[in-house]
Amino acid sequence: MAQESRYFIQSVNVLEKGKMAYAQFLAGMAFNNASLGLVHGMAHQLGGFYDLPHGVCNAILLSHVTNFNKLAKPKKIAKIGKLLGANTEGMSIMEAADAGIKAIVDLSSDLGIPGSLEELEDVIGIFESAYKGF
Repeated sequence: MAQESRYFIQSVNVLEKGKMAYAQFLAGMAFNNASLGLVHGMAHQLGGFYDLPHGVCNAILLSHVTNFNKLAKPKKIAKIGKLLGANTEGMSIMEAADAGIKAIVDLSSDLGIPGSLEELEDVIGIFESAYKGF
């Protein structure tokens, strides 16, 4: 399990969670100075259509869009993998990019994020069933 997911799952330190919230705030402010990428733009639509949290939508889409971009930016994706703890030593750049995508998938899985829109539809069905009970 990646260090970040361990932090997310195990942390009860309110001060540290406050720092994470502030980091997310700064990232949001940075978006005002840059255009949105494919993941973020699609997440707006997905979240609005299904009334889901924006961050969850981004996480669901990230590995799929990263795979789409692999041929154009394999070195960047390989670097992301290394930063997430993937061992890419001795791999070709494309193998390392695949390891980067797998690291993204593994992190999302560790955090309980659905891996696909098909899984999301199951989650939505559960939410709808739960809502009917109120």
